[in-house]
Amino acid sequence: MAYTEYRNILRGAGLGVFIASGLSAWATVLRLSQGTAPFERAGTPYAQTVLLYFVGFSFGGAILGALLPLRRWALGSMLLGFFFVAPVYASFVFLDASPHGRFSSWNVIGTLAASTIVGGGVGLWVWSNEQKGRR
Repeated sequence: MAYTEYRNILRGAGLGVFIASGLSAWATVLRLSQGTAPFERAGTPYAQTVLLYFVGFSFGGAILGALLPLRRWALGSMLLGFFFVAPVYASFVFLDASPHGRFSSWNVIGTLAASTIVGGGVGLWVWSNEQKGRR
C-alpha cells in the first residue's frame, strides 16, 4: 500500500472521530438536560451510545479512506457514504437486538435501507458540492 492510501485511511478514520465527537457532544447535552430517559427509550445506554459512535464511525471512516478514489463518481460517493454509516447502524442493531433477532430480515433490511438513505444521500450531497467547486 502506498503512503497516500495509508494517509487516506487515517484521514477517513479522523473524519469518523470528528463526526463521533459531534454526535457524542449532542448525546451529552441530551444526557445532561433530560437524564437517562432518551437512552432508555432507545434501548441503548449513554456510554454505549458514545462508544458505538466512536467505534462505528472510526471503522466506517477507515473504509471510506481506503475507497476514496470512488468519490469521482456520484454512485461511488453514495457507496462511500453507505460504507461510512453502515458500521454505526449495524453495531446498534447488533447490540440492541436479541441474539436470535440480530440477523432477522427486518434488522438486515432496516440497516441496509437506513445506510443507503442516510449515507447515500450524504455521499451524493458531498459529490454534488465537489462538482460545483470544479466548474
